[in-house]
Amino acid sequence: MTGVDVEHTKALYEKAELRNLVAMTTGVRNGDHWYICDDNESVAMIAANDGIDEELRQPRADLFAHAVNNLPALVAAVERVQALHTPWTNPIGELWCLECTRPFPCPTAEALETP
Repeated sequence: MTGVDVEHTKALYEKAELRNLVAMTTGVRNGDHWYICDDNESVAMIAANDGIDEELRQPRADLFAHAVNNLPALVAAVERVQALHTPWTNPIGELWCLECTRPFPCPTAEALETP
């Protein structure tokens, strides 16, 4: 499977050592400066002093924190689906999906390969 590089994603997650991110601000809600923190240590910041797109800073910080916090569960889900849709070679040498009993790659395997 080439579209979802699960092993690389897992390696990046482990190397970053981030486990419980929260989005925080030092100012008003929806303000200029948002921090993505792990154990109250800022690991990333979303900020600008131009006043443009201020309403997007909080949702973006929340999204980044949420995405990283849920990454292990998402990776595990992809791995479970990949394991179900594995190829096997039938007696005449054709690849078939064990789960779907259709030619491999099956629609599910193809969907996993699509970025």
